[in-house]
Amino acid sequence: MAWSKNNKRQGLKRLVMTSLLMAVICIDVMAGNAGDSTSCAVGRVEADFYVGACVPLGNYHDGDGKLSQLLGIDVRYNIPHTKWDAGVFLHIACAFRDYDNMGSNYQNNRTCGIGLSTAYNFRQGSRVNPFAEIKLGYAINDVVGRHRYDYGRKTGVFFSPVVGVELLSFLRVSGFADISRKGFHSAGLSLGIVVGGHKKKDKKEK
Repeated sequence: MAWSKNNKRQGLKRLVMTSLLMAVICIDVMAGNAGDSTSCAVGRVEADFYVGACVPLGNYHDGDGKLSQLLGIDVRYNIPHTKWDAGVFLHIACAFRDYDNMGSNYQNNRTCGIGLSTAYNFRQGSRVNPFAEIKLGYAINDVVGRHRYDYGRKTGVFFSPVVGVELLSFLRVSGFADISRKGFHSAGLSLGIVVGGHKKKDKKEK
């Protein structure tokens, strides 16, 4: 029992450290761009399609967390004369755990999140645009393939803080933590391709 509680504490520490790391990155970016407070005219609507890798957050029946995959799509509206955008998202990620270190006794907990998002773009329209984003919505949790614990589809709240950088207006690198239900939390990195939302040319430019 004591060992189980210790694992729970370690899982909580991982989650807290991940959140703190994201906060530090955001603060660092804000400090680095404090002098750049003007917004840049960009296309109103954009979308990005992304894939990536993730690992489970927190303890779940003492399983050994393994690398798994994720994918998703975001559609955003860039609010005119501001550095903010708002949109909708579909995000699918897995929390894969091994229970015997031999690959034959495992459980793959999948989360499908759908909902609304909002982000602040620190250097919108530039070649390097750091951003901080919050996603909030509806989570569908289920177990893919074989199962050991807590199987059956369930629903709940989906919450995901995201930080990242958009490069050259078409590549988007993101780090995130997905919070939905015990055993289904995960954190990871993704790479996306952005369509639309490019910087508008100045009328004075030829």
